Amino acid sequence: SSDLLKQYCNNRGTILQVVLVIFIVLILNISLVFNNIIENSRSLERIRELDRARLLEITILRYYKETILNDLLFSDEISIDDYFINYTVDDMGSYYYIVTTIKQNDSSYSFNLEINIETLVISSFDYQ
Repeated sequence: SSDLLKQYCNNRGTILQVVLVIFIVLILNISLVFNNIIENSRSLERIRELDRARLLEITILRYYKETILNDLLFSDEISIDDYFINYTVDDMGSYYYIVTTIKQNDSSYSFNLEINIETLVISSFDYQ
């Protein structure tokens, strides 16, 4: 009867080990799924921010072109919602060289462009 008791305890220990391994694997998988969900959410938010920045840049470029078409473009500062836009215009004769800085909260970035005064074609555009 003592052999039967030892065999029962060994089987019980083995079953507990298997259950523990399965439990650890499940917890690991669940944590990986949640981590993946969190990273996807962050990626979507970064994509939204990038889309907002692109739309703002297109709007700024349209403003530059319309102002050049109807009037002279001078350096200025603009505040729109939580964006602060500062641009410096250098008249190079046949084209304007414009340095634009966009600030939102703690982040900021700049881009430079050259725009032909006569045709309104942007011949150069680069980020700093």
